[in-house]
Amino acid sequence: MADPATASSGWAVGKAVWSRAQEWWARGRKIADLFQRVATLQEDVASLKAEIADLKRHAGIRPSDVQVEKELGVHSGVVGAGRHYFCPVCAGKDEWMLLQHEPRGNPPWRCPNCHLCFPGGYRRIPRTRVVSMER
Repeated sequence: MADPATASSGWAVGKAVWSRAQEWWARGRKIADLFQRVATLQEDVASLKAEIADLKRHAGIRPSDVQVEKELGVHSGVVGAGRHYFCPVCAGKDEWMLLQHEPRGNPPWRCPNCHLCFPGGYRRIPRTRVVSMER
């Protein structure tokens, strides 16, 4: 027959082991919950980065010190270290598009978005060159 003191101490040891196992199980659940939260936050960050990129594409460049160049009829503003020309039509839509300088074009400044040219505001769609693959 087992000694009651030994049985009692065995019961205490078993109870301590069970208590410790429950603590580890609770910690494991907390760690799993933290991993789930990290994964959710990573998804949220990726979603926000995509949204920021979309907003940057939509809004384009935001110049500072915007002025109207009366000679060309366009907006000009400081971006980086230099002053650049922007399409007034696209700027009215809050899409600040840099005008492309085409020295051989008449007029020489063209918006790549709405294809208006300045000075004058004429529409000039760039010609696309078609190359035949047949020989």
